Amino acid sequence: DWRLGRLQHNIGMCHYRLGNLDEAGDYLESSLQIKEAGLRRLKSESTTAQEIDAGNRLQIATGKQALANVHFQMKEYDQAEALATESIGIRADVLEPDHYQLSDSRELLARIKLRTNRAGEAVTMLETIRSDRLARNDSPVKIAWTESNLGQALLDTGRPGEAEGVLLAAWNVLTS
Repeated sequence: DWRLGRLQHNIGMCHYRLGNLDEAGDYLESSLQIKEAGLRRLKSESTTAQEIDAGNRLQIATGKQALANVHFQMKEYDQAEALATESIGIRADVLEPDHYQLSDSRELLARIKLRTNRAGEAVTMLETIRSDRLARNDSPVKIAWTESNLGQALLDTGRPGEAEGVLLAAWNVLTS
């Protein structure tokens, strides 16, 4: 039952926000198991509508994204990267190419790359994400956090002049 999966997901998110990362991971993994079993069951029914399938797959992507965040916070970057990549794959298959959830998933992957000494890859990703967020007219705060991550990546690639401009722009938004 999808409702049980959502309940497990929400309990996991409570633990995540409380800083109980092990418990968060347990609940989020349980949620994914329930949701994935439900999706397999739906796929076996020939009368399943495409919209229902897409919604269920997005629920799984959201769960994988949340669990990736837990692993990221626990510095378990290999697991975080695998889950974030899976989430991006599902979202890219279901959503429009410029959907904000794709930017959110890609930004987590860029942050993982930054933490695992792949700042050059992170810069490329974050520049694209920032452009997408600006084109979509996302909230200034969301753009500023992307710029904050981009500034860090630029610093890590030895580009302090570029980093300063991006970081100052983020600072101005986040402190106003």
